[in-house]
Amino acid sequence: MPVSAHEQYLFHFRNFLLVGGMPEAVESLHQFVALKSCSRALRFDLNTPSHTTVRNKAIISTGTKDIEYELLNLPLYMAEQAFRLLEP
Repeated sequence: MPVSAHEQYLFHFRNFLLVGGMPEAVESLHQFVALKSCSRALRFDLNTPSHTTVRNKAIISTGTKDIEYELLNLPLYMAEQAFRLLEP
């Protein structure tokens, strides 16, 4: 029986959370944003570039937490530009 799994790579930089992994891994992204209190996240995946404000609830050890953050999605080939894009 096949098992579905995903890998996610995280890097906390200033107030950014950099994420690489499968686009289906949104729930764990919400959890990490809640735990690190990030206001912005940069995710690399196979989709086209997009920018959105995410408002949701994250499940954490003490229950749920309302979260709001900016999410910038970039294709994997732009990963080498991450630090340039994060500079003020």
